[in-house]
Amino acid sequence: MRLASFVDAMQALAPLALSEGWDNVGLLAGAPTHHVSRVLACIDLSHSVIAEALAERCDTVVCYHPPLMEGLKSLAGDSPLLAAVRHGLAIYSPHTAWDVALGGANDALADALGLQGGTGRRALRPAAAATAPLYKLVVFVPEEAADAVSTAACAAGAGQIGAYAHCTFRSSGMATFLPGADSHPAVGQPGELCRPAEVRLEVVVPEACLQAVGDAVRGAHPYEEPVFDVYRLAAVASQLGIGRIGCLPAPQAIPQLIAGLKAATGVSQLLHVAALDAPQALRRVAVCVGAGDSLLGAALRQGCELYVTGELRHHAALRAKAQGCHVICMRHASSERPGLQALQRRLEHAISLPVRLSQADHEPFAFA
Repeated sequence: MRLASFVDAMQALAPLALSEGWDNVGLLAGAPTHHVSRVLACIDLSHSVIAEALAERCDTVVCYHPPLMEGLKSLAGDSPLLAAVRHGLAIYSPHTAWDVALGGANDALADALGLQGGTGRRALRPAAAATAPLYKLVVFVPEEAADAVSTAACAAGAGQIGAYAHCTFRSSGMATFLPGADSHPAVGQPGELCRPAEVRLEVVVPEACLQAVGDAVRGAHPYEEPVFDVYRLAAVASQLGIGRIGCLPAPQAIPQLIAGLKAATGVSQLLHVAALDAPQALRRVAVCVGAGDSLLGAALRQGCELYVTGELRHHAALRAKAQGCHVICMRHASSERPGLQALQRRLEHAISLPVRLSQADHEPFAFA
């Protein structure tokens, strides 16, 4: 598989437009001529992971955390990324794009807790891409040109819904028009009423892409005067965003929840902050993989009774405790590992190539 095709597959799973503005996601190393045949997936890039990749004959590494962050100025010295480049490995990082994506890291942790899915589960903080205005573009096109117009619109930025691309809807009907004397119709003759079979093609368009999509539709459409409508869509609560919040199928006590989380993730030890004046059985739960400080306020405002995250600062934990919200901290990378496992399964299915979970990639903190 060409590296460009691999990148397309990764972006279909975790569109880069969903990532946080501060993040450094996507292809971080790799030549256009690079060929992908075996992939290694890890949380953090290290020399041990690189050695494993070479031993397992992997030529590409999906590294959840970007090894290029915080204004890195040099690759000199003992940099794992420099070693990876020297050995000809391609490096791709999905990070917060995978956190936000449907079925991504936060959904995987929510699944491990048994949080209800569907419309009852939503983002703790909607992603910028999810809160930006969306429009529905409806264009009427001859049946034989529908594929070309659809392809052009989607290539210009239309038709992206969560992790799905090229999302359109078509219905058939009959149009009528009377070409004027100075017209040059693609169908029919001037002065004669025309009744061609046409397709109503509908597609969602982000506000930032409206002009480009409109230009692309005009360019691909065979008619002299393409007819299309544009509607602004009402905002709704989105599942796309950082963190997840929802309800358990039935109330559970904290010991039961902790035991279930350990069993589902394989994490043997968890940190628990017991809430003051909290109910014995909990139902409303929020999760945030990695560092959870920034979303604690959102969880509390939305009535969260249990907040599960990777790590939380001391004073944030005290705040949750005082406001009647239990906290479970799994350690940073341990909270992200269910998401890495989900990514490995979905990527392997998408590219039909071996994708191996790293055995050399470990949580840096250990309980003494």
